[in-house]
Amino acid sequence: MKKSPESKTNFIILIMLAGFLTAFFWYYLKKVIIPPYTAGVITPFHNQLNIFCDYYSIANTFFLSGFYGSYNYFPGGITLLQIMKFLSGGNPYIGAKIIMITYFSLTSFYIFKMSKKLSHYTRIFASIVIVFCNYPLLSTVHTANFEGFILIIMIFAYLFYQNNRINLTFLLIGVAGAIKIYPLFIFFVFVEKNNFFKGVGFTSLGFLSAFVSPFLISLIYYPEGNVIDGFLAWTETLKSGQALEMYKNTMIIGYNGVFFGHSLLNSIRLLMTPFESMMISFMTNYYSHILLSSTFLILTSSIISLKIKNIIYRYIFILSALCLFRPTSSDYYLIQFIVPFVPLMLSEFSYRNDLKILIAVCLLFLSKNYYLFYDNNYITSNTILNTLLLLFLYFVIILDSNIKNIDLDDKVKKTN
Repeated sequence: MKKSPESKTNFIILIMLAGFLTAFFWYYLKKVIIPPYTAGVITPFHNQLNIFCDYYSIANTFFLSGFYGSYNYFPGGITLLQIMKFLSGGNPYIGAKIIMITYFSLTSFYIFKMSKKLSHYTRIFASIVIVFCNYPLLSTVHTANFEGFILIIMIFAYLFYQNNRINLTFLLIGVAGAIKIYPLFIFFVFVEKNNFFKGVGFTSLGFLSAFVSPFLISLIYYPEGNVIDGFLAWTETLKSGQALEMYKNTMIIGYNGVFFGHSLLNSIRLLMTPFESMMISFMTNYYSHILLSSTFLILTSSIISLKIKNIIYRYIFILSALCLFRPTSSDYYLIQFIVPFVPLMLSEFSYRNDLKILIAVCLLFLSKNYYLFYDNNYITSNTILNTLLLLFLYFVIILDSNIKNIDLDDKVKKTN
């Protein structure tokens, strides 16, 4: 049955409200309503004391060490730290509030802008519910992780694409790739035979511009110095491998990646928890093989995606591969699905599987931490269920030959 953008949007609003309220009851009301009553509250987020922890941690490192700090970001992430330091006057508490307002407001702006064909109240309601009932987005805000800035950059990249300014789309993909490397795979979403060389050029320009930006900014702002000294300080820290080693030992070889994770390996690690010592030994001995396999699967999936004519489905397919095949993938990465999710929801085209795909992505946005494994608050059913949803999205798109030939994005452009 064909569904209009209005009816699909109302359906999604209903699902997200129901999922959010169910999770709210489960975490915040169950223990005070259902006997035995307890004062403790289990939440689907980090401990309340860790609010804004990701930003506080790297901001503290940056304020103390400048380019000599250990970061899990490329230099583009340091530029964000410089901007936040300037806007907040060096106060990380103000910086965290700026991050929160920025993430919420610009994501709402994207939904509101894209949904101008909807009725006024549906448009407003969608902009509120899809943002404020969105567990991965709330989790990103809770930790003030810079993943939200990647989302904002990719939002504008897609908006430029919709307005036939593809050069700026590739430019912003390069900028995002200079903060975290994985957005560079989004290059495959927009590349075609007739724009390949232009895409490579503008993506490279965006990457290089953002890569050198913190060192150029240091000529006039913290950490003051010349470009060469700043770059050498950063490379010296990179070569020490301290940040990468810590991430490797805690998030990939160690067990912490299972917490709030959803990659295929995260789910395997969860199920193999009784044999964790064996898994750690395996991960340690075959770490390089795991990284190579991960890169191969993501790159192969990206190349395969070029057979998918539809930009929105291609986008969802590549994001699914990125989330599934990385050694560890945290829940805040799921906010990137907001970019293709909104135009899919608002498309007038109705295909037999588009509602299934829409619902599957929608479910990724909901907390599903209803079952605790091994009595651990952070090892939950959310990991397994998100992995299954991602596998469904990956295979339903690539195995359905009809999807490959649907050029839905042109229809979406016409409706917006």
